[in-house]
Amino acid sequence: MTRKAAKAAAPKVVGGAEMMAGTPPESRPTRGRYDWDAIAEQLRSDPGQWYRIFEGDVTSLATAIRINGIKALRKDKGFRVKTTNNKRGVADAEPPTPRTCDLWLRYEPDLDLTTEGK
Repeated sequence: MTRKAAKAAAPKVVGGAEMMAGTPPESRPTRGRYDWDAIAEQLRSDPGQWYRIFEGDVTSLATAIRINGIKALRKDKGFRVKTTNNKRGVADAEPPTPRTCDLWLRYEPDLDLTTEGK
C-alpha cells in the first residue's frame, strides 16, 4: 500500500470525533433535519395550541429542547415541550434500539421574555 493510500484509508479526527470514509452500516437509521426556526414560527402563529412535531424519534431531541439546547425553542421564548408514547430502547439488542417518543410543542406568549414573540 502506498503512503497516499494508507493516509486516505486512515480515520480522520474532526472536532474531536474520529471519522472514517465509507458507507455507514445499513442498520443505522437516518433522520431528516428539522427546521426549528420554521416550527417556532408556526407555533407562534397559533399560541396555546399543542402541535405534534414528530412521532417515534429519539428522546434526545426532546431533552435538547428541555435544556435550551435548541436556540429557536428556548423556554424564555415561551415554548413548552411534552412527550408521549415514550418507549425504552434496548441497548443489548442487535442492533441496539434508541429510546423514542412523540414530541409535542406549544407557544405560550405570556411566558415569552424576549421581544421576538411580541
